Amino acid sequence: MSNSLPLPIVPDYALLRQIGAGSYGEVWLARGATGSLQAVKIVRRSSFEDDRPYEREFAGLKRFEPVSHARENQLDILHVGRNDASGIFYYVMELADNANAPTGAIPPSLDLRARPETPPTDSYCPRTLKHVLREGGPPILDCVGIGLSLARALEHLHAHGLVHRDIKPSNIIFVRGLPKLADIGLVSAIDATRSFVGTEGYVPPEGPGTPQADIYSLGKVLYELVTGKDRLEFPELPADWRTRADFGQLLELNEIINRACEGDPKQRYSEATQLRQDLERLQDGKSIKAARIRHQRVRFLRRASGVFLLFGLAAAAVVWLSRLGSSQHYRSADPEANTLYDQARLLLQQNTFEQAALAYSNLTEVVQKDPGFVGAYYLMLETCWSDWGDKMPPLYDQVANQRLIVSNLFVLAPHSVQYHVANACLNYADWHFERALTEAALAVRCDSTFLRAHGLYGWISLATRGDVNLALKELKAAERLDGSDRITQAHLGVVYYVQRQYQQAIDQFRTVANSSRESACPHFFWGRTCEACAEEARAAGDNKKAMNAYLEAIEHFKLTEIALGGDPQLTNAKYEQQHKALEENGAVGWYQARLDYLKENQPGAFYNQARMHARLGQADQAFADLENGWRSRDGEMAKLLEDDCWDPLRERPDFKNILRKMDLRPVARVAPGIAGLAHGGGVK
Repeated sequence: MSNSLPLPIVPDYALLRQIGAGSYGEVWLARGATGSLQAVKIVRRSSFEDDRPYEREFAGLKRFEPVSHARENQLDILHVGRNDASGIFYYVMELADNANAPTGAIPPSLDLRARPETPPTDSYCPRTLKHVLREGGPPILDCVGIGLSLARALEHLHAHGLVHRDIKPSNIIFVRGLPKLADIGLVSAIDATRSFVGTEGYVPPEGPGTPQADIYSLGKVLYELVTGKDRLEFPELPADWRTRADFGQLLELNEIINRACEGDPKQRYSEATQLRQDLERLQDGKSIKAARIRHQRVRFLRRASGVFLLFGLAAAAVVWLSRLGSSQHYRSADPEANTLYDQARLLLQQNTFEQAALAYSNLTEVVQKDPGFVGAYYLMLETCWSDWGDKMPPLYDQVANQRLIVSNLFVLAPHSVQYHVANACLNYADWHFERALTEAALAVRCDSTFLRAHGLYGWISLATRGDVNLALKELKAAERLDGSDRITQAHLGVVYYVQRQYQQAIDQFRTVANSSRESACPHFFWGRTCEACAEEARAAGDNKKAMNAYLEAIEHFKLTEIALGGDPQLTNAKYEQQHKALEENGAVGWYQARLDYLKENQPGAFYNQARMHARLGQADQAFADLENGWRSRDGEMAKLLEDDCWDPLRERPDFKNILRKMDLRPVARVAPGIAGLAHGGGVK
């Protein structure tokens, strides 16, 4: 308290010392007439610009005071007083536990509520949830207990037409081991005219002052409590979660936290009762995911008749519902469905658009014969992963098709390896990278013999975290399952490229291209690697080697476009122009020609334009394009960690800011390129 302000008089209480400051006032340790210690909050009229907010705070306190006595998880208000002559009102409340007590930790169980001894006045400090976070956080079951107690407090508060408005760790105190919402001066009526209060990171996008906003704030508090991370890092999860014995429980609680923290209020818990019920289910050992899946199955059946018609499922819904959860359905009970499925697998291995389209046609017939055949739906997903994903029915959009297939897998077999792989892929496409990693890890755990589980986990780890060690481990596991799989082999080449082992990467891409001549993927990465080799040779002063590598890159970029269905005549003409630009003006001419083409023909290709600016040494323009790529959700932006063109710029704050926005976080043990190189960037 400022020395310029007189010490207020609170009848029957001696103010000992100030122990905190809250909204519009200070909190004092006080001794009552009987010698007991309590907390007293004093709110001064001088803290407000006019009478209206001051009276509003007092009105909120008057409404909360009778509510506070009704439940033990509410902070008990013992007395409310007002002195208009002194320009203050005050309230006496129960005292928090002492954070400096020798047994300062939370009691082992929230059911242990023996009142602690009277704290010494000279060392007393109120124990808040902030202290718990500093200590590393309690076990998961205690986290659930804390969340449940606070959810019940919110449920009770909201039922009486009140909201808190500023839930955060420092505003949650422990009284006899029980967590309670403090700083209740911020409590106001739901329908009151509200000033904007709250703390960054705990306030939802729509602002504070509603029951759903309180739920969002509590969700962020639980996120910090469970993960040990700052609320601004949401939804990032700790890397060690996957190795913990309570991983399953953590994921279940994270399911609740994610829903509480949804940015869209329509997707968030609509009331604290729902949050409380989910926490109670989890405390009772029940699965939140399973309960949500059952609910969504019913909703899916009610609204998805149009989707079922796409696959001829409407008439068969009752049949396949009876089989849900019985197995992962690697094979069908219908021999004809199995024959069509096997034919589709063979067609996909031919790796042409025509064969992929025939495979998809086969698979639609398969699911008409057996609507519960999970393997067929999963193979549909692999047709979307092909080079022609945007040309495939029924929606002719790669991600939209994936979303449709994932929704079917979710209804059919939400705990299957196929669903986890599919959902990991979809989350990656949606830039929910931590969720993608979690789903991929679950897929590997679900079935360690499933080839694509290992491959996808390795790929996502490499692309989003630059984790070369994990990527190699998982891709080698996939290779042991099927050494001929071209996707696995191509991704191994990318690992070598990320390690900047260019010759090894080229050898790998050559092998894949020779085994699948119609595939665009190996040619694209082969060309990208040749471009990197050319830059390396140029930097070393070997202009002849650089020129040969540039020419080889042009050839493979041309083959990439032809494999993707580009008109051979037009594609040849385009790359002849690039060849000419390279011969006449060297690397600068080639990069400039590519940049000019992108701006004229692909103005939304911000990432590729940024690459060209980076190659030309135009860092500011490169970062401007990356910003546009992030805003427009350019799918190529996910190549930031692997792409060698960014090596000279990785330590720039602009680059790190883009990585942070996208939640691309290179791990400590990274490839040389990801760690950042010392040389300067750009073609000279």
